[in-house]
Amino acid sequence: MNASLESSRSRTNPVQPRGAPRRSPGWTAQKFIVLLALFALIASPVVVGLLAVRGPRTDRRELQREFDRLDEMSAEMSIVKSAAFSFEAATGSRPVDAEELVGFQGVVLDEVTDPWGRLYRLEWNHTIEAVSAGPDAADRADDMDHREVSERWGEVFKELYGTWPRN
Repeated sequence: MNASLESSRSRTNPVQPRGAPRRSPGWTAQKFIVLLALFALIASPVVVGLLAVRGPRTDRRELQREFDRLDEMSAEMSIVKSAAFSFEAATGSRPVDAEELVGFQGVVLDEVTDPWGRLYRLEWNHTIEAVSAGPDAADRADDMDHREVSERWGEVFKELYGTWPRN
């Protein structure tokens, strides 16, 4: 009878060697690792998505103030540059500073001053550039031209709204 029991065991589980103790069908380390890897694979996009939606912890009011300031600077710089080109075309000479543009074609003092109350600096290379001295006015490292204002405007917009506006 013992031989028939041994014979039936070998037929039911051909992988298990004869005489080896039977293993209980529990959680093996391999099953646990595979399950953990599957869970990580499924959960990672969700976690990344939640972090991306939340974004960095920044005061939205401060970001909105910076966005508004950059928007105003961009518009003023465009006015200054346009007025400087028109001034040069009308007079044949380049304006020395932004103050010289006040009164020309309706330009008012508020349009040629940056948000900190200082006149935009005019820099002539191959073209005209209106430059803000920034909040400290002492160090040229934080001076911003129109391109830099536009780039920062885009960064702040993405921080505030998470994406670009769609047409």
